[in-house]
Amino acid sequence: MIDTDVFNHDTAHEKATTTVAMDYAEIPLPGGERLSLYGAPGQARFEFMWDHLIEGSHGIILLIDASQDNPMGQLQLYLDHLNEHVPIPTVVGLTHLDQISDPDELMRQMIEQFAHVFSVLPIDARQPEHLMLLMDVLFQELDPLLSSME
Repeated sequence: MIDTDVFNHDTAHEKATTTVAMDYAEIPLPGGERLSLYGAPGQARFEFMWDHLIEGSHGIILLIDASQDNPMGQLQLYLDHLNEHVPIPTVVGLTHLDQISDPDELMRQMIEQFAHVFSVLPIDARQPEHLMLLMDVLFQELDPLLSSME
């Protein structure tokens, strides 16, 4: 395995390391099919990678860090970029809610502003069951689209 984390030079983020490359994984599905998962760094300077990942994608899971300045603006940045492409089913996981003063208010604002476009779920990205929930919700949104492609 290759380590895609390096020392973080971005002073806006307090974490020690940050991801600087695309990640890839495959998950076997019933029936012998395989789900390909791609991950990209979220910083705007890596926008050039996003186009390559979006091309041919059936769905997107975005993780938004609630503890960063302006998580609503952070989400809007990704949405503006996604709008340049064919609409793709998207699910948003809102992370680090335990690190902000009013998580309920942020969730309310996110749902009020974005729920008509996609699902917004509070998650802890360290919990595998939370990540599976995001994937389940995305699969529910994809099911009618993939069924019509058969």
